[in-house]
Amino acid sequence: MYICDSHTHTSYSFDGYNTPDEMCQAAINAGINEIAITDHYDIDGIMDGFYSDYDAANATADIIAAAEKYKSKL
Repeated sequence: MYICDSHTHTSYSFDGYNTPDEMCQAAINAGINEIAITDHYDIDGIMDGFYSDYDAANATADIIAAAEKYKSKL
């Protein structure tokens, strides 16, 4: 069976708590074959002060690093 999760948020989103690396490791541990990281960048929430700016540069670097690290497992 092939299992995937196509809607996950990392600590780069206001409602995520784990790094991309931690998300990948947890997925592997749970027997998930594939995940899609779908972090938020909701400009209205930022403008209204609900949460801070999305750190796209660091999020992208961390996601790429995790993808490379786990490419043979996830």
